[in-house]
Amino acid sequence: MILDQVPPAHTTPDCRVTPGTYDGVAVLHIQGELVAGSVGALRAQLAGTLGSSRVLLELSGVTWLDSVGLGALIGAVRTIHEAGGRVALAGARTAIDTLLRSAGIDRLVVLAGSAEAAYHSLADPEPLRRSVPA
Repeated sequence: MILDQVPPAHTTPDCRVTPGTYDGVAVLHIQGELVAGSVGALRAQLAGTLGSSRVLLELSGVTWLDSVGLGALIGAVRTIHEAGGRVALAGARTAIDTLLRSAGIDRLVVLAGSAEAAYHSLADPEPLRRSVPA
């Protein structure tokens, strides 16, 4: 897990979002079910990333994603972009990755197979919005 500094996590019964940083990149490590009752955990931690020019949403711990959770991820991407930041999503399990691609989120941001690949895509001054293997 890419985390240098670990402030307190925000937890709901279904979801835990742990913020951190890695070499100047804000990281939100999301675990559990990102569903209607738990998207508040993501929104609560998202505010802390808005001053960052690069944000990595690490999804390897996400076990379930419903339409509200998908909307929250898309909203997070938009919020980060509107604040002038770049964002990459990393490590989604196969079913979650398939859902994200079906929704077209890979046209908005880099979907990487691992946090390391996502980090490297964010290090590129002009990253392509594409899928990046692990």
